[in-house]
Amino acid sequence: MADKGVMGLRYMRCAPLDADGGVPAAPSWVASATPIEMGYTPVNVAGQQIEGRGGDKLLYVIQEDDEVVGWDLNFRDLELNEDVWEVIEGGIWYPGSNTYVPRKLGDAPPGFIMEAYSARYEEGAQHESDLIGYLCVFFWNCRMGGGLPAFTQQDRNFAIPAFTIRARENVHDGLRAWGWKRVAALP
Repeated sequence: MADKGVMGLRYMRCAPLDADGGVPAAPSWVASATPIEMGYTPVNVAGQQIEGRGGDKLLYVIQEDDEVVGWDLNFRDLELNEDVWEVIEGGIWYPGSNTYVPRKLGDAPPGFIMEAYSARYEEGAQHESDLIGYLCVFFWNCRMGGGLPAFTQQDRNFAIPAFTIRARENVHDGLRAWGWKRVAALP
C-alpha cells in the first residue's frame, strides 16, 4: 500500500510524567476524541557566527549550525474536557461537584507526555472510511506554556479551548522531543 495522505486530527491523549520527569512504565492516559487541530512549530536556536577581519578585509567566517530544541504546539479541543485540562494545566477536577479548579498562582505547570493521531489514506481518490491506519505523533516531555488555556464564549458559538504546549527533549529518559509512528488503529 502506498501511504500518500495524512489528514485530520482524530484523537489526542496525554498522561502525566513521573515526579522525576521520566516517562511512566504504565502511563495513566486521558484522551480527547474531539480534537480540532494541532499546530506544530519547531523551536530553533540560531548558531553563532564569528567573523575574523584584518587589513580592511574579511579573512574568515565560522558559522555554527542552527539547532532544533523542540516544538511549540497549539492544540484546540472542541470539548471542555476536564480530565485533559487536569493533566495539561495541572488543576484539579472534582467530578462529584462538577467543578474544575486551576493550579495555584506560582505553581509550575506539570510535565506530561502526549500523542496525536491523524488518519492515513492510500494514493488515489478515497472515501472518508477508506483509511489504512493512523499516524501517531508523540512528544515525551511537554509543559503548558503561555498561561491558562484561552477560549472565547459568545452567542451561537462553541467555547473552544486553545492550549499552548512546549515539547522538549526528555533528558531523564534520553528521549528526543518528538517522533512519529504508523499504527493500524486508535488506542
